[in-house]
Amino acid sequence: MSEYALYLVRSSVCLGLLYVIYMAVLGRVNRPALRRWVLMISASLSLVVPLVQVEIPRKVFISSEHPSGLILSGSQVSGDDATLPAPAAFPDAGLQWAGSGAAIDDDAGASHTAGKVAGAVYFSGVAAVLASVAMSIAGLYSIKGRRFRLGRKRRAVLVIAGDNVAPMSWFGRMCIGRNDFSEAGRQIVMHELEHAGRLHSLDMLFAGVIAAMQWFNPLAWLFRRELSAVHEYEVDRSMIEKNIDVIRYVQLLLTKATGAVPGLANGFRHSIIKNRIAMITRKKSPGRTVLLALYLVPFTCLGTVAFAQWKTVPVFTESGMVNNVSSMNIY
Repeated sequence: MSEYALYLVRSSVCLGLLYVIYMAVLGRVNRPALRRWVLMISASLSLVVPLVQVEIPRKVFISSEHPSGLILSGSQVSGDDATLPAPAAFPDAGLQWAGSGAAIDDDAGASHTAGKVAGAVYFSGVAAVLASVAMSIAGLYSIKGRRFRLGRKRRAVLVIAGDNVAPMSWFGRMCIGRNDFSEAGRQIVMHELEHAGRLHSLDMLFAGVIAAMQWFNPLAWLFRRELSAVHEYEVDRSMIEKNIDVIRYVQLLLTKATGAVPGLANGFRHSIIKNRIAMITRKKSPGRTVLLALYLVPFTCLGTVAFAQWKTVPVFTESGMVNNVSSMNIY
């Protein structure tokens, strides 16, 4: 559990830093596809970088002699180059251990209990989030209505449901209210088919897993919300590039952003309508903005080094040379 807890902390730090950098660098860039892939790569890096095992050698100089009575503890050895006396210099009879066995046992027992409690709380949170995800998906599939198959291979399913259902989709399953379908069915179906064709639901499933793993991390939830918004920007941009009537499309966004949409489903969300209209009306960012995503390269390198393991490499020195070892270059 301790290793997994350390991994969670490191992964959360990576995701948080990558999200903050993303918002600062790409938060206002009007290239939704670029932003989507940067978010997905960032999430993947936050999971992978803490797992990379890199060892950095740390020289420890060991002398054959030491001053009489010299005692070094772990807290006294510091710096890149440390000097330690040879193990043979400390007879067994001279070793004194601080603390009693009873005190150590009590501390170990308390630490074990705290670890079990923390683990129970964490996995309860994970189970709650996963249950919420499952309920969202089940809620979408429980919507009743007339069904039609769409697409060239007829894999997409369109469900025309009650009037209080907002347009939404999950993979190839789309749900639209009767009134919405009669008023703007063609544009809504085109919109939801874009979500299905771009596999946005797969992205949201991945984001849901990360949110479950890091439910305690508020930036994980902000990441999921940003990814959902970018999906809508990407579909809106695709719809505009198909030469549809922009004014009518904006009116559609304003009038159809009602009703409840499950957390993972793609849909006409009222909370980001203002941002979507701003993205539609703004000019597309130039192609050179793709270069902004290169910040992921140095971050990956720095993250790998930051989580590297120090490996102690003993360097034996002759008697009388330890005091001068700081002036030596050893490779």
